Amino acid sequence: MGNSVRTLELAHALFPKLVERAVARTIEKGFLRDEPEEATSGSLFEPKGEWTGMDGGFNEEARHQRSGAARRAAVAGASVLGPGLLAWLLLRARKRLG
Repeated sequence: MGNSVRTLELAHALFPKLVERAVARTIEKGFLRDEPEEATSGSLFEPKGEWTGMDGGFNEEARHQRSGAARRAAVAGASVLGPGLLAWLLLRARKRLG
């Protein structure tokens, strides 16, 4: 579904085990529930109005969990990669100056 899929593919290419665990946890918490659904006439002859579009989200609770996890991952990544990148840039500049 656009950028979210491309981002997930990139993350999976870099950290496959981490992404697989995160996706499994999201599916377990977002899709697999023990709560029974209410009886309906079904969707074959009469579609439900609330699920007729595509937005890429599973449900509101899972969406909030994903956004919080993404923020934490970004902060953790920046805190790990930031100092390393800064050190690399400083060493590179020092080599140029001689």
